Order: sequence, then C-alpha cells, then structure tokens
Amino acid sequence: MRRYSTFRLAQAVVCVIAQAGAVLAAQAPTAIPPGATAGDNRREAFVYLNRGALAARQGKDAEAVADFKRSIELSPDDIRIYKIVDQFFARNHQWADMVPYWNKYLAAHPDDGAAYCQRGGNYSWLHQNNQALADYDKACGLGNQTCCLLARNFRANLAARATPAGNPNNRTHPKEEHMASFVTFLFVLLILFGIGTFFSGLFTVATARAAVVQRFGKFVRVAGAGLNFKLPWIEQVAARVDLRVQQLDVKMETKTKDNVFVSIPVSVQYHVLPDRVYEAYYKLSDPKEQIASFVFNVILGHVPKMNLDEAFEQQNDIATAVKQELDGVMAGFGYGIVKALVTDIIPDPKVKAAMNDINAARREQEAANARGEAEKILKVKQAEAEAESKQLQGQGIANQRKAIIDGLRESVEAFKASVEGTTAKDVMVLVLLTQYFDTLKEIGASAHSNTIMMPHSPGGMADFFEQVRNAVTAGELVSSTQQTAATQPAPAAAKT
Repeated sequence: MRRYSTFRLAQAVVCVIAQAGAVLAAQAPTAIPPGATAGDNRREAFVYLNRGALAARQGKDAEAVADFKRSIELSPDDIRIYKIVDQFFARNHQWADMVPYWNKYLAAHPDDGAAYCQRGGNYSWLHQNNQALADYDKACGLGNQTCCLLARNFRANLAARATPAGNPNNRTHPKEEHMASFVTFLFVLLILFGIGTFFSGLFTVATARAAVVQRFGKFVRVAGAGLNFKLPWIEQVAARVDLRVQQLDVKMETKTKDNVFVSIPVSVQYHVLPDRVYEAYYKLSDPKEQIASFVFNVILGHVPKMNLDEAFEQQNDIATAVKQELDGVMAGFGYGIVKALVTDIIPDPKVKAAMNDINAARREQEAANARGEAEKILKVKQAEAEAESKQLQGQGIANQRKAIIDGLRESVEAFKASVEGTTAKDVMVLVLLTQYFDTLKEIGASAHSNTIMMPHSPGGMADFFEQVRNAVTAGELVSSTQQTAATQPAPAAAKT
C-alpha cells in the first residue's frame, strides 16, 4: 500500500476542481466577438466554430472536426477557439489529435501559460508524464498559479508511483496500518456517540402536560410543553404529569338519621396546579386515594345527621361541603378542585320498594277520595235531575189526566145527547172497555214487547165489566161519603 498524505490528497482534489472550473469557463462563446467585422476572419472563424459545436452535439464528429480545423485556420491566434476544440477532442478521448494544434499555437505564442497548461493536461492523459510536467512547470513559470498547484501534485503523484514496492522505508508497517484503521474507527465511533448523546438530551412534552426532571435522583426543574433539553446521562425525566381536568368517582354507603342505609356516588373533578407540579408529584403517593378519604370523611359527617328526605333535599349542600373540605386540604398538595358533584342518593332496594308502596297507597287514598267526591257530586246531580224530572213528569201526567178528563167529559155529554136513556156510568164503562182494547191492540202491534198477558175467554168479559163497574161505583160511594162528612157540623165535644 502506497502512502499518500492527507494534505496532498486534498490538494489534488482542489486542483482537479480548479482545473475543471477553468475548463468549464473555457466553453466556446456562441456570439461573434464584439470587434469582428463583416470581412474579418474572426467573424467567419466563429461561424465555423458554432457550426462545428452544433455538429458535435448532433453526433456528426467528422463535420465537427472539419469545421473546427477551418475555424483555427481562420483565426489561429484566438485561444478560446483552441480551448473549445480541446474540449471536443477530450470528450472523444482524442488527446493526441489536439496536441499538434497546441504546438502550432505555442509556436506563435510562446509566452501563453494557459496554453502550456492545456497541452500539459493532454500529455497527462496520454501518460507522457515528462512532457506534461514540463508544460506544467513552464506554465507555472509564466505565472499561472493553477498550473503551479497542478505541477506540485502531479510531481508528488509521480514520486509516489515511482517508489519501489520492496523498499521497507517507503512502505507502511502492517501494525501501523491496523492502528490507523482502528484509530479511524474509534474516531468515527466517537463522533456517532457524540451525536447520539446530544440527541438523547432532547425530549418533548405534550400540551397540557409537565415533565419532572431529576439529576441523580434530585429534583431540578419542571419542563413545560414543547422541545426541551436535559443533560445526557446526568438528568432524567422522572415523570410526566397530566395538567388536564380529571374525574374521580367515589361511591360510599352510610345510614341516615332515620336508620335508612343509602349509597351515595360522588364525582370529584380535580387538576394539578401548573405552578405546584413539584408538590403534586412528590407530596402525595396516591392522590386518588387521598381525595376519596376526604370525601368519605365529609359524607360520614353530614348524612347521618339527616333523615332520608333531608338528604335528598340537601344534596347540593353535601356537594358544597365536600368541595370546601377538599379545597382547603388538596391545595397544599398541588391539586385544585373544580367541582364536587353528588350525582345520586340510592336507598336500599327494600326501602325503596316500601317507599314506593307508601307513596302508591297515599296516592290511591287521594284517588279514592277524589273518586268519592266525584261520585257524590254525580249522585247529587242525578238526584236533582231526577227530582226535577219527576216534577216535570208529574206536571205532565197531571196535564195529561186533565186533558183526558176534559175529553171524557165532552165525550160523555155528546154520547148522552146522542143516545137517550144512557147514564154517565154506562158511558164510562164503554170508554174503559175501549181503552182496554186499544191497549191490547198496541201491545200486540209492538215487535219488541215483553208484556205477558194472562189468557182469558171472551165470556169473562162480563165479569171484567162487572169488576170495572163495581170499582167505579165504589169510587163514587167513597167520594160521596167524603163530601157528606165535610158538609156535616162537628160534634160539640170537638168544638169544646
């Protein structure tokens, strides 16, 4: 393995870059030179040069070479044309074809260092190292600093290649090579370790959170949201504390003043105070258990003093007492209480069923009273309506009978006037028999009648007539007796 110094290698790279820059800067101008006239050879030379460049881009190398030669013949003193033609030959690896052109130009311009540098480059590609080194030195002597650097690096490379392979003084010892490789590996490893160590010190904290940073187990600071940095291997993120509002649901069982066991669920909404993260993390090992204990204490101090109805009525008072108690205690531990809610009061199922039965019985009693009152009102209204109906019905019957009597009177008088020798009794009997038969006719004509008529023969009509006449006679006797008693004077004893 040949030894190349790092400095020389860097110089070589710089020289190559500089030479490439110079070559790129030497691209053929496509415009006509400003001083060229219509009859000037330079104008015509650049016309051929541009046409040759176009042919070269199109892959017409023969036409391009012919145009380049014609351009050099027309303007043999313009080095820009030579540089463009040199690039064309270098692209096609025709360095030997370009050397005669540079020889011709240097014969006319022996003091142009750039031309020597360009020809030296062609010699170097042709591995004519002595001619290349001579041209580099000549260009350096003419003041071309780029070629000076190229000459030094080219000479160093030639010297390194010329070192005999078997000379132990010019060869690196295998142990030294291994040591250099090991040192390089350690150096790269150290760089990677340093980069990894640096990035291990970066950490992020989410919004609404805070990170507790410790140094060898000792609290150092609280890191806020965003990107943060800690000393690698020395500081650690002990915990990440949530600053959002959290909810703790607690359910406890107790009894009221009237010995009813109830379950009371309580929801406590709390959060860590941003400026008290240290107390919240280090002073309480289990904040939820601590909050639950205070809730139990407050509930046991209030509910047993109330009966069941009062517990339901003072539900908000119980929640307020829980919040006040927690506010006073938990603030010292870095926690703020947002709200304490007594969401429900749940009695034992048997008690609930008994209360429902009592409530149902009470409501049934109220409903029965209401139904009784309604029925009473209904009966009274019905009685009043019936009384009024009877009164009106009596008046109607009375009016009906009066009308019947008036009609019968007129009928009797008309009958007596028409039939001689008849009495009022005969007429009344006839009228009653007529009404009787009319009644039988109406009953028989009715389709929905449910009247039962006792069977009797036509021969029994005389008996029926006799019964009717006797009834009328008895009625007249009673009526005459009452009229006689009313007209006679009262006994003397009665008057006394």
